Amino acid sequence: DTFLIELHANAGGGTGCETFISTNASAKSNFLALLFERFYKINYPSERWRGIKDKNFDIVHKTSMAANLFEFFFMDNEKDYSHLMTNEGRRKDAYFVYSVIVAYIEGYE
Repeated sequence: DTFLIELHANAGGGTGCETFISTNASAKSNFLALLFERFYKINYPSERWRGIKDKNFDIVHKTSMAANLFEFFFMDNEKDYSHLMTNEGRRKDAYFVYSVIVAYIEGYE
């Protein structure tokens, strides 16, 4: 079972993280989004969770596989930026994504 995770660093004023799914998202895309939400709240309990949002970005809308576009923090927010630019922050973020992937695979195998 294939799936797609697109990772971005956000910008445009704000703080925290969010994930996007298509407005006609499959059950598997919704499950993947819920995993992002669950693991975000576990790994970043003091950071703002901006939510699961429906938006027809081509990357999530024009694919038949489960798909999420995840926005990691804000490059134009000093606190978020400093997290993204440290080795510790990047390792934490990588482990977070790894945890989501493992949970998704275990949930569908």
